[in-house]
Amino acid sequence: MEKKKPKFFCDFCGNEVKPNARSCPKCGKFFESVRCPRCGKTGKQAEFLDGCPVCGYAFNSSEDSGSSIKYKSSGKNKNLKGNDSPPWWVLVLLTLIVLGLGFFALYMYR
Repeated sequence: MEKKKPKFFCDFCGNEVKPNARSCPKCGKFFESVRCPRCGKTGKQAEFLDGCPVCGYAFNSSEDSGSSIKYKSSGKNKNLKGNDSPPWWVLVLLTLIVLGLGFFALYMYR
């Protein structure tokens, strides 16, 4: 019997990635963790090299021809591409800076 060998896929674009990849070579998304599609367990990639540590879910090439996605790496986009917007705290910080500069200018030139 062939040992089950998991496959990893980018959550954003669906491209297959290496198990130790830190980002997707196709879309550039960074991975923070791996998520099991069966039980939802998340963790570091090393925990999933032999399948899900909780439910044992893994991909076996003899069971499937690769047509379905078994593993997806989830992560947040750290390099903004496309129509992604910056995190909410960046917008709040920029707003506070602009307001602060405006009040400073009013105070200085009064």
